[in-house]
Amino acid sequence: MCARNGAPFIEEQLESLDRQSHGDWSILIADDRSSDATATIVDDWIAGAGAGRARCANVGGRGIAANYLELLARTGPEDGAIAFCDQDDIWLPHKLQRALERLAAVPRPDRPAAYACRSLVFHDRPDDARPSRAPRRLPAFGNAMVQNMLAGHALVINQAAAALLRDTVPAALAAGVPFHDWWAYLVLSGAGAQIVLDDEPGVLYRQHGANVLGDNRGLRAGLSRARMIAARRYRGWLDRNLAGLEACAGVLTPQSEAHLRRVVEWRARRGMPRLLQGPGQVGLYRQGMIDGAVLSVMARTGWM
Repeated sequence: MCARNGAPFIEEQLESLDRQSHGDWSILIADDRSSDATATIVDDWIAGAGAGRARCANVGGRGIAANYLELLARTGPEDGAIAFCDQDDIWLPHKLQRALERLAAVPRPDRPAAYACRSLVFHDRPDDARPSRAPRRLPAFGNAMVQNMLAGHALVINQAAAALLRDTVPAALAAGVPFHDWWAYLVLSGAGAQIVLDDEPGVLYRQHGANVLGDNRGLRAGLSRARMIAARRYRGWLDRNLAGLEACAGVLTPQSEAHLRRVVEWRARRGMPRLLQGPGQVGLYRQGMIDGAVLSVMARTGWM
């Protein structure tokens, strides 16, 4: 968990960890120089959590993606499966147990695997929560290069996947990748990891004014993403993600490595060659039909 100015919410999240039906877990937590009572709340919770339940690390100042990736780099094989934990959500009691059961069912335990559940999205009251949008298409590297569908609050990775991601942290930090969960989706899908999607919600996903991205549907979310595109932030995100992937391309399958090269070459095109070849022709896609149409327009106008 990376925390920053989370005093209004973090205690509720920590208490939800205490209610997990799977009891064999520990937490690595870092406070990024909060100016509110976050650090005090965390210290008080740790004091009552019992020996070995929690440990702290000093990271911060480089943004949410770098903070989480630096924490991931400080884990090891002895830590087993890894779950990313946001400070402002509420985990349902079965979250960890269900994830570990699904990951244990992966045929080869040495194969990298990631689990992601759906969430229940709420604003003010958890009893008004509604299910998150279900993916319309299967996860794949061609989707990961233009969209993240493995939200960090829902993500649990097995030991093999954690080891794979740890090896890519230096490249990710050097490239300044924008989101740790999107980076996980890129690397794991490109490396041929098994991705297990669970339709059963495991997290109450809180929406508030300080969400970095938040839920991806509705007029407000659409306008927010439109502003990001207009400011060319999305194009910059792709630039950094692809630069990070090129720096650690050896972890990708040969097919993914070739796919990455095709996409990089395609994005470098201008003029008529760019107009004539859309993202679908180089194996890129987003989950929804409208998203796909917007992606095609952006690609042909040089906005991605």
